[in-house]
Amino acid sequence: YTTLFRSKFIAVQDSVHHGINSVSIGSSVFTGKDSTASVFLLFHYGDKTTEQVIVPMVKKKGKWIMR
Repeated sequence: YTTLFRSKFIAVQDSVHHGINSVSIGSSVFTGKDSTASVFLLFHYGDKTTEQVIVPMVKKKGKWIMR
């Protein structure tokens, strides 16, 4: 499932934005009460546009994972 989703996602980004040139971290917000965070990723596309994607994270057994 993950490989299929990734392949479709990349194909769409290639056709709409001429691919993804790079990904950077814009910022992050941490909540200590429940060990969660939101990471704001910036997708820099081949057509020179940028899109912000929010990735919810949770800390499990000392490691940060996507929710």
